Amino acid sequence: MFTFATELGNELFYIIFFPFVMWNMDALVSRRLIMVWVWVMYLGQCTKDVIGWSRPASPPVVKVEMFYNSEYSMPSTHAMSGTAIPFSLFFMTYCRWEYPFSLGFILALCWCLLVCVSRIYMGMHSVL
Repeated sequence: MFTFATELGNELFYIIFFPFVMWNMDALVSRRLIMVWVWVMYLGQCTKDVIGWSRPASPPVVKVEMFYNSEYSMPSTHAMSGTAIPFSLFFMTYCRWEYPFSLGFILALCWCLLVCVSRIYMGMHSVL
């Protein structure tokens, strides 16, 4: 479950997700989401280079994922995009589409929490 959840914050997921939203749902929302994602990734990567926080030591942490091991740890761009995109999608579509506020908020919150907790579980980040 956490391997899938960490993919919800991965670049490959968004490369598939944005065209899906554009072609099947709402092109305006998709373009706005792309702008949010670009800014989040830019600010996240720049901040990583400034802070230079290394990944958790292995051992004691068991790393399930090794692909991003050469990058700095904090801030987590997976967690940043996994928070910004679902909540932006929720706020951009609430007045445009008809769905209950609580359903949209709960789905965005679940998406966010799954991505953030999965990064800790996968051994890529610490709690701090």
